[in-house]
Amino acid sequence: MIVPHPYYRLNPKRAVHVVGQINRDLVSRLTPQIFKLQNDSRDPITVYVDSGGGSVLMMETLLRTLRLTDQDSSDPCHIITAVTTRAASAAADMLSSGDYAVAYPHSTILYHGMRTQESDPLTVESTSALTRILRRSNDRYAVELARKIDDRFKFRFLFARSSFDEVRSKYPNEQRSDLECFIEFIDGKLSKEGREVWKRTQSRHDRNRADGARGSIYPM
Repeated sequence: MIVPHPYYRLNPKRAVHVVGQINRDLVSRLTPQIFKLQNDSRDPITVYVDSGGGSVLMMETLLRTLRLTDQDSSDPCHIITAVTTRAASAAADMLSSGDYAVAYPHSTILYHGMRTQESDPLTVESTSALTRILRRSNDRYAVELARKIDDRFKFRFLFARSSFDEVRSKYPNEQRSDLECFIEFIDGKLSKEGREVWKRTQSRHDRNRADGARGSIYPM
């Protein structure tokens, strides 16, 4: 009998709901709920997301609050994020920042680069500086998200390894690597639209490997 692990199961009884614009009002409303959950126990906290995004600063404030320790220096609560309808912009970043993430069927997830709103008129000099800042921010956050989901891919890889022999049996005259078997295993679990994204991911991975062979692809 398989016993569900609480780190990989949504729990509406220990949950907060990120709904609507991510702003200071939302953070103020959710903070007392988070503190109560953390005080009750150090069990995982589920974060349901249905948001078009908002302030990156407020999103990061919310994440830091969710990951607070206590006066006994206990480990932070494990965070499970789930998109119910949509997660876009800062909400999509929040979804990916969970220790474990779930997407409901037919939900929509939209990622895009960092953005900013400027009240002062832009000049050639300020635009140039802003471009450099946004590019660095994009690169930094992309690397942070990649590191956060690394454990998830390891978990999926270990889970899928028992199916690699079955994948290899389809190609008796080829030597399929574990990575190739994993790619095919994931491909078989995706929708038609998901496969298109997966193919682009493979293409980007191959390009990044080639870039990495010539030098570091990560910003210093």
